[in-house]
Amino acid sequence: MAKIGIVKRNTLAEQIMDNIKDYIVCNNFGAGERLPSERRLAEEMGVSRTILREALKSLAAVGILEIRGGAGIYVGDADYLALMEHLTFSFMRNPLEFRYLAKARLIFEVGAIEDAIENADADDFIRILKICSRLENAKSVGEHVTNDREFHKELVAMTHNPLLVELSSFFDEFFAKALPTVTKDVFPANADSHRRIVNAVKEKDMQLAKDLVKEHIYWYAQLVKLDDQ
Repeated sequence: MAKIGIVKRNTLAEQIMDNIKDYIVCNNFGAGERLPSERRLAEEMGVSRTILREALKSLAAVGILEIRGGAGIYVGDADYLALMEHLTFSFMRNPLEFRYLAKARLIFEVGAIEDAIENADADDFIRILKICSRLENAKSVGEHVTNDREFHKELVAMTHNPLLVELSSFFDEFFAKALPTVTKDVFPANADSHRRIVNAVKEKDMQLAKDLVKEHIYWYAQLVKLDDQ
């Protein structure tokens, strides 16, 4: 079994966190597996239990660890929603960083188009076309936004790449929390934009599909004034 490395006394809690994450990865620990005791971890890394607890609490806050009172420290399932809360707060306080994330989403979705065209099957198109129909017939802002979010997740799901699907959920949760909702006057244009993207993917017109995704995300960025920051 790989050993957990010693931490020099002049390092910070973040470096202890990195050591613990490396230890988990090197030993191929899965969710639910127990780590050494707090006392043993502190001894092996050469740090005080006070600063170790600070690092453990930070790792537990995002679900990397689970601290069970009186029962030990366990590997957790990474809590993406908890991480999202931290990121949302950070990006909402810094409009420039928020715009960077919007650009990252654009690059991500445009990049996913190629795999979506190559891997999408008939069932994928049935699902996403149903979402398009619900978008076109939405009567409320809540209904429209829900189906808008479903569309983008389903578009990436058409790649049949589970990692891309996870990343799509990340972007979805962030923008659901951070961006203002649309208003009813933009429903028709937004629904049409989604329908045209699907048609391009179905026709395997890669360049057109990429251009339409770019156009759609830029339009939405303009709608919420991200480009004015």
